[in-house]
Amino acid sequence: MRNSLQKKYPTLDLLLRLKRQVPRKRNSQLISLLFLMLLASLAEMASIGALLPFIGALISPDVVFSHSMAKPFIDVLAIENPNRILFPMTLIFCLIITFASIIRLLLAFFTARISHIIGADLGYKMLTITLNKPYKYHISTNSSSVITTITTKANQVINIAVNPVLNMLAAVLMLIGISTTLMIVNPLLTITAFSGFVIIYLSVLLSFKRYLRRSSSFVAAGLPNILKTLQESLGGIRNVIIDQKQNTFLKRFRSIDRPVRFSQGNVQFLSQSPRYAVEGIGMILMASIMYSLITNSENSDLNTIIPTAGMLVVAAQRILPLLQLGYGSWANLIGGTQAIVDTLEILESKIQMFNDTRDVKALHFNEKLSLINIKFSHENRRQRILNNCSLDIQKGECLGVMGKTGCGKSTLVDIISGLLDPTEGEFFVDDVLLNRENLPNYQVNLSHVPQSVFLLDGTISENVAFGVLREDIDFEKVDEVLSKAEILSDIEKWPDGVNTVVGEHGIQLSGGQRQRIGIARALYKSASIVIFDEATSALDNKTEAKIMDTIAALKDDLTIIIIAHRIETLKCCDRIIELDNGCVSRIRKFEEINQY
Repeated sequence: MRNSLQKKYPTLDLLLRLKRQVPRKRNSQLISLLFLMLLASLAEMASIGALLPFIGALISPDVVFSHSMAKPFIDVLAIENPNRILFPMTLIFCLIITFASIIRLLLAFFTARISHIIGADLGYKMLTITLNKPYKYHISTNSSSVITTITTKANQVINIAVNPVLNMLAAVLMLIGISTTLMIVNPLLTITAFSGFVIIYLSVLLSFKRYLRRSSSFVAAGLPNILKTLQESLGGIRNVIIDQKQNTFLKRFRSIDRPVRFSQGNVQFLSQSPRYAVEGIGMILMASIMYSLITNSENSDLNTIIPTAGMLVVAAQRILPLLQLGYGSWANLIGGTQAIVDTLEILESKIQMFNDTRDVKALHFNEKLSLINIKFSHENRRQRILNNCSLDIQKGECLGVMGKTGCGKSTLVDIISGLLDPTEGEFFVDDVLLNRENLPNYQVNLSHVPQSVFLLDGTISENVAFGVLREDIDFEKVDEVLSKAEILSDIEKWPDGVNTVVGEHGIQLSGGQRQRIGIARALYKSASIVIFDEATSALDNKTEAKIMDTIAALKDDLTIIIIAHRIETLKCCDRIIELDNGCVSRIRKFEEINQY
């Protein structure tokens, strides 16, 4: 699959697709950066070109003084003696070098700045797309893969695509500027030197291009598995410690991590290795050029040879790092192809964007929710979980849902919640057919309390006002809903009250406290429909009874749907439906069930 993606999408095509994902507001910044690159190229031309007259002035000021190109400069400065030309030449040379250094520094700063700003744009867009994907995507996709793509691979895209492309462009422009200056001085030697360097780098790149791509695929495939192993070993730390399975997870981690690190090391080596060969060849080439200049020059005029040779040596010192920068950037780009492919898979996916709930007008219902002939089966599975399931839920009633494991209870509730779309059938809110366009308007009415309430590693108030910025939290309402959930009196006894940090996954709270915070969260949303999905099944009988009493006290203001295995949990329900083989088999009251 990965190899086919690489064959289908050449590197240039991937870069063009990635460019289309960059916000338009970055175009002006990229254009400004391009002008800065051109200025840096001109500065390199000036700094290299200034070497020839500067070294000439050092060796033989009278030759420079008598040169026709120096006459306008000498007339402006009113220089009468050749010996007095050295100071202004030194000053001008230092100013040119200083200007070129400042431009290169600014170029490096803005290149890094813009590339990482683009990275922030892409990371935000990827998370936006992921959070707005339908529920079925999240239940069918490993979270480790998604997290790795948004974090590690998004960073890789900056380091292997955005930054390298900008660096390559800057390197090419500066190389053009330097080579243009050298061509004016000695075209033959310039072409010879450049050809040798370029041939070396191209040979290495073409030889290892396939290996770089293969290493890229291996690294991209291994990173999610590394994160998955870490999540599993740390997420199940209780079992790991009790069962003493540390070595099992360590062996699994090492078996995945070491090959990935090995491939990363190979990519790094191949991106840096030509430098050492080229540096040696460059020194040999410079020695050959010096020899050629001396042996082929008439009368071996050192006043001409030494400035030319000095300029070539300094130019070579500039050229070699630029060539290595261009090659290294290209090698990293080839070696990171798969990370770009994985990133683009998220960036190019089509989704329906949802607005903040504060901007959504609620789709209230006055009579009932109607499910008509609902059928549901997961993709690539023939077995139906729901089959011609029909149900009316009256406004203000407390509905219980029971049935054997696997009968479709949770799937039915996911459809009522709008998390899953029916494979067939219709869902009406009063007389309005629910669809993807009005789904956000319907979900404003709804809150869900699962068996395991997800809690942020934050304060009580932040968990109750889930998804609300701290500065926007209504603390009076927090106290009100905590009181209705019958936990406020306990929290007020704690030193920090509602500002108490609950720890990761609420580890510092009891099961009953976590469920009550889940109830308070549902009430804070001011939802008119609250679903309790096995919300008390993990609690002891006494705690469950107290929470069910709390739920029963809310019946007058809400439409409540309760999924449970234990019959006693549903005694507060007005009606209890029983699911069997994906259908509503019976609808009874608690008293009728309790008679058997």
